[in-house]
Amino acid sequence: AFDCGNIRKISYPFWKSGRVEYCGHPDFELKCQDDDSAEIQFESVTYRVLRIDKSNRKLQLATTVSWNDNCPSTFDNISFPSNDWSYLDSLSVNVTLFYGCPFIPQLETIYKFVCSDNNTAESYYWVDSNVLPTPPELSRCNVIVKVNALQGLIGSQLNTEEILKIGFSVEYAVNAPFCNHCEVSGGVCGYDRNTSQPKCFCFDGPQDGRCPRLRPSNSNSKCNLFFLYLST
Repeated sequence: AFDCGNIRKISYPFWKSGRVEYCGHPDFELKCQDDDSAEIQFESVTYRVLRIDKSNRKLQLATTVSWNDNCPSTFDNISFPSNDWSYLDSLSVNVTLFYGCPFIPQLETIYKFVCSDNNTAESYYWVDSNVLPTPPELSRCNVIVKVNALQGLIGSQLNTEEILKIGFSVEYAVNAPFCNHCEVSGGVCGYDRNTSQPKCFCFDGPQDGRCPRLRPSNSNSKCNLFFLYLST
């Protein structure tokens, strides 16, 4: 199981960098920085893992850029490595940050914030909408950056640094039915890199489906150790 900071007892499809590869899916490798913060990488962008909800298959993420900079001037759009990942649209929204703006009369859909490194110009954020066009006044700003955020935070009293650090939500759906059947039968879900297919690791060896029978309570220590090794 993966333990790092407040992320505890996380198993397949996730796996810890440096462990045997069949413990997890290749797109779900986690790294632990300073024994305190879990990270995952999509393409070349690293994200900080704030929360994992395995029962509902959801993650809360924040980019390491937004974690270290409350007013980032660049922000890479998230690019998922496979169709196993997707935005949790009901919780996440796209937000555009505007820096170095002239004074703009306050509108209901434009929110003002302060950058700690730039107190001489106005900064605003706008929640992207398929219905309302971006106010033309915002086009006069010097820097425009698109980010992701949790929908429930928009318009709150939190500043932009706090909003970015709380991050956004994604969901995953890799091998869900297979692993459910495997675990119910007493097995541990894993992944075969040679066949690019999930495997069910049972006390008597790996299977392509569920375990043929539950692990006997009087199984010998060698089988117990083998099973424990696969589960980590």
